[in-house]
Amino acid sequence: RHETVHMIVNSIRAMTQLSDGLVDSNTYRQVILLFYMEHAVGCCDELAQEVILQAVLSTFPHSFHRQTVEILIDAVSRFGPTVNIRRLV
Repeated sequence: RHETVHMIVNSIRAMTQLSDGLVDSNTYRQVILLFYMEHAVGCCDELAQEVILQAVLSTFPHSFHRQTVEILIDAVSRFGPTVNIRRLV
């Protein structure tokens, strides 16, 4: 699991580096976060949901998460029943 998380985090970081610092809070809110949260909710795999959330939370600045808390809460509310959110946040 640790290797999977590491791979996803590295992929997300690479994407943000390729954008050459162009990922601002609006891009994060309107594109990146929505993409990953829709994917996590849609996959219905609880381990994948945890890994994707953990990767997103560890890659982007806390200020982005504070500005998008409603999107995160909405997505998490649709995760599987055994996803341990407390352990991730």
